[in-house]
Amino acid sequence: MKLNKKTKGDVFHFVIFERETEEESVLTISKLLIEINVKVTLFISESINKLIGSELNELDIEIFIVKSNLCNAFQDVNRFINLNPVDLIIFTRFSAYSWSDYKLYKQFVRINPVCTLIENYDRWFASVPPIEFNGWKIINRTKIQSWLFCKLMFKYFCSYFICEVNINSTNPFIGLIKNRTDKPIFEFPFKIMGSEYLPDTNYSEPVFVIPGGIAKFRRDYFSVLKIFNNEQIIANNWKLILLGRPIGKYGKSVIEYAKNINLKCGSTKIIYFEKYIEKLEFEKFMYSSTHILAPVKKSEYKFGKSTGAIYDVFKYNKIGIFNEFYFYSNDLPEKRIIITYKNSIELFEIIKQLINGKFNYEKIKKEYKSINEIFNKSNYINYLNNRLKQEFI
Repeated sequence: MKLNKKTKGDVFHFVIFERETEEESVLTISKLLIEINVKVTLFISESINKLIGSELNELDIEIFIVKSNLCNAFQDVNRFINLNPVDLIIFTRFSAYSWSDYKLYKQFVRINPVCTLIENYDRWFASVPPIEFNGWKIINRTKIQSWLFCKLMFKYFCSYFICEVNINSTNPFIGLIKNRTDKPIFEFPFKIMGSEYLPDTNYSEPVFVIPGGIAKFRRDYFSVLKIFNNEQIIANNWKLILLGRPIGKYGKSVIEYAKNINLKCGSTKIIYFEKYIEKLEFEKFMYSSTHILAPVKKSEYKFGKSTGAIYDVFKYNKIGIFNEFYFYSNDLPEKRIIITYKNSIELFEIIKQLINGKFNYEKIKKEYKSINEIFNKSNYINYLNNRLKQEFI
C-alpha cells in the first residue's frame, strides 16, 4: 500500500505530534528529516519544548505548543492541516489512557495520514493481554487497556515505524509487522551518532553509569550494587552514577542501598538522584562517564523493545556493558563493540578487570572502522531519501 503525497513538487511536509515524554525521538526525527529537505512542523507540549527548545530553534521548524486537553490538541492540528497540505503525521508514541482518549485518537487517525511507533510485540500483537498484579490480587489494568487500544487502533494507521539502532540489520520485528499489514514500515533511530564511534579507553578511573528511571521492571540494580559492595571491588578507584529518579518502593530501596555503600566507603562513590534530572545535567553526567551499564530485565525488554542505553552508547561515544540476552541475534553489528555478560558472575569478573586496568579492548577496537561505516548519519539520510521515494505516490 502506497502513501498519497499531498504537497506539490519534491518537498515533503511532515507533522510530528508528541504530548508526553519522547523528546529525544522528536529531536532525532526532526533533524534527520530536515537533512533531507523535508518541511517539519511540530505540535509538542510546553514541557518538551523546555527540554529541547534551544536545539529545535537552530532548525528551520515551526513549533506549536499543544494544549493538555487531547480534544483541543487535535483540533489545533486539524485546523493547521486544513490550511496547510501535510503528507504525513508522526506520532512518536501512541498512548490512550481511557476510552475517551481512544475515541479521540480513532477519530483523528481515521481522517488523517498518521504513522506511529510500534515498540513492543506484547503491546501490539500478543493474543492475550498482559496480566499483572499491583499488590495483593489487584490486577493492573493500565497495560491491559494499552494492549486493547493498540489492537483496536492498529488497522487505522496509514504506516508505522520502529526505533532501530542499525538500519542495515535484518530486524525480525519488521517481519512480524509485515505479516499483519501491507502498510509501509519506516525505521527511525531513537538517538543518532553525531560523530565517529571512538570511545576513550585511556581513563584513569572508570565511571559507570546506568541511565533511566530506577524501576523494578526495567533493570536489575541490586545485582550491580552487590558487585560494587564486594570486598574485592569496593576499595578500588571507581564511580557509579545512577542517572535516573527512583520510582516506587523499589527505587527508594536502591537509593538506600547506594547510601549504605557510600557510608561503607567513607566517600561518595555512587552518585544518585532523588528527583527528576534536567536534560543538561543528565547529559553532563553521561559525557563524564566511561561505561554505560545496562542490566536490563528479560521480562521487560522482549521482542521489539529497545533500551535507550543502546542508543546512548553511540550518541555519547561510550563503552557499553549489556546483558547477553538483550541482543536477539549474534549477527547484529552493534553487538561487536558491546561488552556482554551472561550472569552476575561474568559481570563481576568484567567489572574487576575494568577497575584493575586489565580488560583487553583490542577485540572491540578492531570493530571501530566497520561500525562507523554502518552507523554514520549519511546511511540514515540515504535510507530515508530512498524510502520516501518508494512509499509515496
